[in-house]
Amino acid sequence: MASLDNIIQQVTDFYNVTTENLIHGDRRRAFSEPRHVAMYLCVKIGGMSNEGVSRYFGKARTIGQYAVEKVADWVNDPRLNRRGAACVQTILDNIKHQVQ
Repeated sequence: MASLDNIIQQVTDFYNVTTENLIHGDRRRAFSEPRHVAMYLCVKIGGMSNEGVSRYFGKARTIGQYAVEKVADWVNDPRLNRRGAACVQTILDNIKHQVQ
């Protein structure tokens, strides 16, 4: 399991956004895409529930669930969003190497 701070830091580095923008940013794609990726990773490797991740990011439960499902689609079919899928894979690889 990866720490939430580690996930957030890696997503902000990959997308070149601030933590404030990631967590409390507006709905523009420049902030929503990295937020969705962070939400997905927090659930998949950070041990958070959909409800917990929604609260952490200050969003409705349905937004968190939507984000996780959306990014899962990108991971399963990178043609839907190559950059989002690449971010997830890069962070998963980084975390795998940190554990070894």
